Amino acid sequence: MLQNNIFCKNINFAEALKSATIKSSIKGNDMSTHYLEPIIISISNLGKDALEIAINTGDYFIPKEADKQNIIVTQTEIIALKAGESKNIKIKGMCTEPADASGDASTVYTYKAIDNEKMKALSAFIAKNNYQSAAAQQAMWCLVDNRDLNAIIAADSSEQNNLKRFMAALTGRTFTITTDDYQTNYYMPPKERVGGKFEYS
Repeated sequence: MLQNNIFCKNINFAEALKSATIKSSIKGNDMSTHYLEPIIISISNLGKDALEIAINTGDYFIPKEADKQNIIVTQTEIIALKAGESKNIKIKGMCTEPADASGDASTVYTYKAIDNEKMKALSAFIAKNNYQSAAAQQAMWCLVDNRDLNAIIAADSSEQNNLKRFMAALTGRTFTITTDDYQTNYYMPPKERVGGKFEYS
């Protein structure tokens, strides 16, 4: 619990929300896709002491509108606030509802703890490897929507295969590694032999 005249370091966001020490609002980020920094948290320290508040990998944000996407945090953010200080912080996260619409600046979110260990494990893997990418978003959708792991495609073949291997271990499902198919390997474009007479500059 937060108390006056005590410096609190690495307070969990959930605990901070229960106190009267901070004021915050959570909204969508118009300047991001649903898998980069889709959440902006506006937060103020109302107390007399400096705070460090942790928004942890695996934390979950639920929009008030049911047709907007839920977001899971994919990188821990430590928010340092001096007494009386306010900040707007962009949060890295990914969508967990592929059939819903992206949030925007008018979308209001609430914090919710989740007990889905597989989602937390994937979020931690994404954070550890800094896979804040479309491929990692596909991995998240493969997990929550039971999709084929071969849908995970990245320009970086090592990222792609690392995500597939992790997902296979996490879910018990299988995948194939292809090296000569342009649909699954950006470095192998299709080749065509042509003949004739042409001009170019």
